[in-house]
Amino acid sequence: MNAKNGVGKLLFGMLCLVFFPGCLEHTITTTVRSDGSCVRTIEVASDKDSVTKFSFPLRRDGSWKIEKRKEEPQGKKAAKFITTAVKEFNSIDALAKEYVVVDSTDKVLVRVSGERRFRWFYTYTRYAETYDVFFPYVRIPLAPYMSDDEVRRYQNGENNDTLKSKADAWYDRCQFEFVFTLLAVEVKLLRDPVLTPEYFESQKGNIARLFGNKEEQKKIKTAADAAVMLEQLLHTGAAWKLTNAIDRAMQLMMEKEERGAAVGDSYTNAVQMPGLILESNAPEIVGVRATWHTDFERLRLRPFEMNVESRVVNVWAYIITGIVVLLLISVIVWIGVRRFRLR
Repeated sequence: MNAKNGVGKLLFGMLCLVFFPGCLEHTITTTVRSDGSCVRTIEVASDKDSVTKFSFPLRRDGSWKIEKRKEEPQGKKAAKFITTAVKEFNSIDALAKEYVVVDSTDKVLVRVSGERRFRWFYTYTRYAETYDVFFPYVRIPLAPYMSDDEVRRYQNGENNDTLKSKADAWYDRCQFEFVFTLLAVEVKLLRDPVLTPEYFESQKGNIARLFGNKEEQKKIKTAADAAVMLEQLLHTGAAWKLTNAIDRAMQLMMEKEERGAAVGDSYTNAVQMPGLILESNAPEIVGVRATWHTDFERLRLRPFEMNVESRVVNVWAYIITGIVVLLLISVIVWIGVRRFRLR
């Protein structure tokens, strides 16, 4: 895409949506057994017949059992092509090590941790997993845009137009900060007596509001359009000298967006625990299964943390304890009876 010839819809530092066909639906299921071992299943559904690279990390070393199948369409729905990868691990730690070495080009960074605590009558198992995605800009603070509770609800898949608008406004601002920083460097190099670095910085808020206006965004087809708007806002023809810098900034932004492009990809993470679930931050818990639903755009806000803890009853411990107690009672009774007879 080129900002000068107007191919596509280029929005100055604020709106840069790149649509990629074939969005992937990821379902990750981890079954943790009572002995601490676990099985990981990664299922990717696509409307394409080939998935060249998961947007979820998967080592291509032959250790995963990979199968492919086609789900025939029902009604007006298109056919789905399913790729499934399965691997067993002897412990949660072994699963965690699977993601220690991660290809930097992977779109999702995964961190796994867990522990088992033996307490005689019970064994407690805690499992935690965090998703983080490649973010092309510097993450500015979320606090002015969304509360922690709003971020949690939105990342957990809540369909709420207000939350989405807030998240989009934050992302747009991250884009703007990226472009504004590049232009500020160019302004400094211009050494213009009117368009000084100090003056440009003082107008940052006005520039952000101008290019954040949806109606104004529609007017921008090329970098030259953005330069004209800057001229009118800053009241100086020197802003025209920023045309090439705006074009370069747009190109860089497109490259960044393309590198992390997974817009539309969704993720369902399910963890099946041994025993009774005691606590979890999962929005959906059914029996011993905790499930989270999110997607790529929601993951951009901050790392997405998932955790669950369960308790397994050690039946054998109760049996041994019962036998020991019965033996102690028997000994005490025997001693008592013997003393009584010796009187």
